[in-house]
Amino acid sequence: MSRLASCCVAAALLAWSAAQAADGLTAYFGKALQHDPDYAAAKAAYEADAEYRAIGRAGLLPSVNVALASDSNRLNRLDMGATQANDFRFNSRTASLRLSQPLFDLERWAAYKEGDARAAQAEVVLADARQDLALRVALAYFNLLLAADNLDLARAQREALIAQRIQAEHLFKSGIATLTDVEESKAREQLAQAQELAAVNALELRRKELGKAIGEAPSPAAAASIGMPLLATPEPDDLKAWVEAARDRNLKVLALRGQLAVADFQVDRARAGLSPSIALVASHQRGSQPDYLTERQTSNQIGVELSMNLIEGGRTTSLARQAAAQREKTRYDLESAVRDAEIKASQAYLEIVNGIAQVHALEQAVKSAEITLKGMEAGQRSGLRTNTDVLNAQQQLFSARRDLQRERYGYLMNRLQLLAAVGSINDAAIQDMDRLAGIAVR
Repeated sequence: MSRLASCCVAAALLAWSAAQAADGLTAYFGKALQHDPDYAAAKAAYEADAEYRAIGRAGLLPSVNVALASDSNRLNRLDMGATQANDFRFNSRTASLRLSQPLFDLERWAAYKEGDARAAQAEVVLADARQDLALRVALAYFNLLLAADNLDLARAQREALIAQRIQAEHLFKSGIATLTDVEESKAREQLAQAQELAAVNALELRRKELGKAIGEAPSPAAAASIGMPLLATPEPDDLKAWVEAARDRNLKVLALRGQLAVADFQVDRARAGLSPSIALVASHQRGSQPDYLTERQTSNQIGVELSMNLIEGGRTTSLARQAAAQREKTRYDLESAVRDAEIKASQAYLEIVNGIAQVHALEQAVKSAEITLKGMEAGQRSGLRTNTDVLNAQQQLFSARRDLQRERYGYLMNRLQLLAAVGSINDAAIQDMDRLAGIAVR
């Protein structure tokens, strides 16, 4: 167990020290924009939905149709007074050109407005997918950094426990400590080795999670610890302002508002199925031997055509009711999204404020634990403290350090979550996050 842990740790530490400069969140987000499959799917969906604008507009523009026909005909005809029928065989060829321009068509107009609304909604959905990618990359990146910190702490804890075990053995030989102290130190050391191996495996898993988004394994230096984040309260420092901003600018809320606009036009389109439509129609037709009497004929027509559905078995009214019900569903979905955005904004804001307090408290806890450990070690040497007291003090110190690092990364993630709640994650926000984390932006 000890040899396996040592080999794994040595390999991991060698890999992490191979590079000197770490890519920050900005660099990894840029890679994810190019390689993340979920975002690539969102872009493809956007490109498909953007075509709704052109599709809807096409219904209002002129349409030109060309038709060509070639037929082989046989006509058996018996004229009045004739005793024998005449059998005619001939080929006919026709060519026609027809132009149609809608003049009044409520259904086509509603379809045009619906297509425009769909394309506008697609833009918001893509922006939301981009923001979601930023959150996923940030979470994977901060988890990777935290895993690297946990590995460093586990290694330091193991080394400290080795030193404590050696100290216990020395005191046992001197008659100050007991055999129980030595065995307890060995047990704690073996547990630390197991925790170190678990930290190595967790670090590798976190690297793969980030690699899924960026399309490659992150560089070794990606796991270098960040500097102490700049602890700053949100601006403005007003929870109500953030909640109102989330209500107005949250991307999921905006996407559902766009979907509601689409639903409105779908209702108009369905109801327009019973409305008359008027179109300007012009046609040109030329035929060669269309029957046995005529050799060739040419015709030109132009006029206004009115059409209207009278009876469709209730199909149009049923479609209208269906569209209205879908609109009501979208309206309730929108209300739910608004409430969710308000909750997420409130949660992120309050966790930022609480996180700042937690970081300060844990910093003090680390300082206190360091002083306590030194006192316990001095007391052990003088015989006033037991080996267990020292081991517990060491455990308390490393636990406080791990909690401090977790709160630091949690603070940074909560800042991004707050920006996401108000739809404000952009390139500048990602770069600011690197600055807050003490990482140079390339």
